[in-house]
Amino acid sequence: MPLRAKLVLGITTLVALVLGLVIGLSSHLLSQEYYAAVDRGLKIGATQLVTMVEFDHGRLHLERVEDGHMEAPLSKGSIVRLLSAQGTVLETRGASEVPLRRSDLGTDVTFETLAVEGVEGTSKIRLATAPVVFRGQTVAYLQVGENLADLELILANLNRWLSLIYPASLILSAIGSYFLASQALAPIEKIRAKAEQTDVDQLSRDPLGVFPDDEVGRLARTFEEMLRRLDTSFFRQKRFTADASHELRTPVAIIRGVTEVALGKARSVEEYRVDLNTIKRETETMTRLINDLLFLARSDSDRLDLHLERLDLKDVLSPFEDHLADSDIAVQIEVPQSLFVELDKDRFLQVLFNLLSNVEVHAQATKVTIRGQRSSADEIEIRVTDNGIGVSPEHLEHLTERFYRADRSRGRSNHSTGLGLSIAQEMIEAHGGELIIESSTGRGTSVLLRMPSKQSIKTVRGTL
Repeated sequence: MPLRAKLVLGITTLVALVLGLVIGLSSHLLSQEYYAAVDRGLKIGATQLVTMVEFDHGRLHLERVEDGHMEAPLSKGSIVRLLSAQGTVLETRGASEVPLRRSDLGTDVTFETLAVEGVEGTSKIRLATAPVVFRGQTVAYLQVGENLADLELILANLNRWLSLIYPASLILSAIGSYFLASQALAPIEKIRAKAEQTDVDQLSRDPLGVFPDDEVGRLARTFEEMLRRLDTSFFRQKRFTADASHELRTPVAIIRGVTEVALGKARSVEEYRVDLNTIKRETETMTRLINDLLFLARSDSDRLDLHLERLDLKDVLSPFEDHLADSDIAVQIEVPQSLFVELDKDRFLQVLFNLLSNVEVHAQATKVTIRGQRSSADEIEIRVTDNGIGVSPEHLEHLTERFYRADRSRGRSNHSTGLGLSIAQEMIEAHGGELIIESSTGRGTSVLLRMPSKQSIKTVRGTL
């Protein structure tokens, strides 16, 4: 069954139950109130008319109008009746055919409903019986009755109208719920149609439209945001695959070209040695590139293994003072003693080697300062700063993108894969930290590594 039909059926059923309960209860309470109002009127009338009973020469009767008392107006079928203490009818005004039931006579005002056969059929009389007390004794009974025909006609008309309103309300409820369900499900239908028509090449080209700020509207906006993220991810994967293919194609082409030239004719031992060194160098480049690609693939699938240790940061960084001793770059370490941090030593060293290798390629003949400090109770900062040529602003935000090179003319000559900063960022993020690059042309570059001093389970990605 379609969801729209389920909603309409559910809402209509609920309305039917609630409306049926309300109508039934209202009809019952209204009927009870009408009958209670009749009883109150009869009781008041009986109490007032008791005072009209008098003795005349030892005979009980009701006073006449000419004696100065007002008679209660009697409607069709109503009755005022005086009975003796033994239950004998002494005087009757109104419907005389109302039967007499002596067993109901008592010392309090009592009520009963009697059926009266008439020309127009059977009618009901509501009868109130009040005792007439004289000198402490009950000497007679006064009965006041009211024909219920008008009341029952009102109640019958009311029930008839309610019986017409009930199905009409259900029909309107079904129509209204169908309209509301259609309006509510329209965004979902748009999402379904969008998902059906979407392929990898156009994930987020056509927006779904504007939706109200409700649950379904938020679902539609979340779906659009998911498509945008997928589109970005697919774009990055396509670009990554294309860049990887290009990077691998270059050393393969060099190896193939050198091999074909070497096999083309007889050559000297020295020439073969040069060719083999070229092949070895390109093979090392390919090996490094493949290892970097495998690392990033594991990182993308959350399969990085971190072997955490609690280490003194100064002891971790001290080997770097001699790392570039043979180059034009001088490394200076500025870290206070006993600055402990939990990290994977090998991964962290690889981050720093990548940063220093990047400096060695792009900022030669410079000085590098590695400064560590505690920024808060549970966080440390490590800043790697050089005084090289810096990076222009248009390249700064792209430096951690895979295969991105600010100076593409120098990338291959230095055997750079363009993945060093990407790998460094992945490793720092695996530790629950962040990598921030700050630079300006002519003023050097500063890389800030902000990391928690203690690792939690949430920040460590393990093998799946």
